[in-house]
Amino acid sequence: MNCLSMCARLFTESKEPPALRRRGEESVGGQAEKKSRYLVVIGASAGGPKAVLTVLKDLPVTTCGILVVQHLSHGFSGKFADFLNPQCRMQVKEARSGEAVCDGTVYIAPDGCQLTLGKLEDGFIIRCIPGERSGGFCPSISVTMHSVAETVKENAMGIILTGMGGDGSDGLLAMRQAGACTIAQDKKTSDIYSMPESAYRNGGAERQMELGRINGEITRFCMNMNKKTGR
Repeated sequence: MNCLSMCARLFTESKEPPALRRRGEESVGGQAEKKSRYLVVIGASAGGPKAVLTVLKDLPVTTCGILVVQHLSHGFSGKFADFLNPQCRMQVKEARSGEAVCDGTVYIAPDGCQLTLGKLEDGFIIRCIPGERSGGFCPSISVTMHSVAETVKENAMGIILTGMGGDGSDGLLAMRQAGACTIAQDKKTSDIYSMPESAYRNGGAERQMELGRINGEITRFCMNMNKKTGR
């Protein structure tokens, strides 16, 4: 089953009520969005839509900005964001070039573009660059993770979820070498273990972790970074 049909099936079968009310209850009305001083990047391929939802759905709006690079059928990145948004407390949207990465927001890499970051004085700016495939993919997980390693350095967390092939393994390694926290989904909970295994075997992932524990690890990362940055 390809990512397009999987997302359609998951959307149809989902019984969870929309999370928009929960998101509104937790946020403070009228306050300007906070630019993220640190962030999380998640890469996924086959089996990823369901895994990404599992990781994101219960994260609070106080979570730092999250970049998601999911291999999808052409033209479906916006629909993937629309599928996730009502089921998550955080806002989920398709990334747009020129916008700042803000806390409480998940940015889905648009298809046909490489998702990279630029540095702002008080945060990071998204750059969606139309271009050639890297390793057969556009967007490429590794391209985004290399950009995060260069721009965000140790103030980041990188996660590789279920998927076929090896996209993301060298990017995750670059993040780890820059001082970031790095995780790969474990074999037991991965629909397809190829991508997480590649990231772990090449030394990119510090640890392997079951899917259901990853959101808690993101929350702990944010708490530790808040202490570090004094937020």
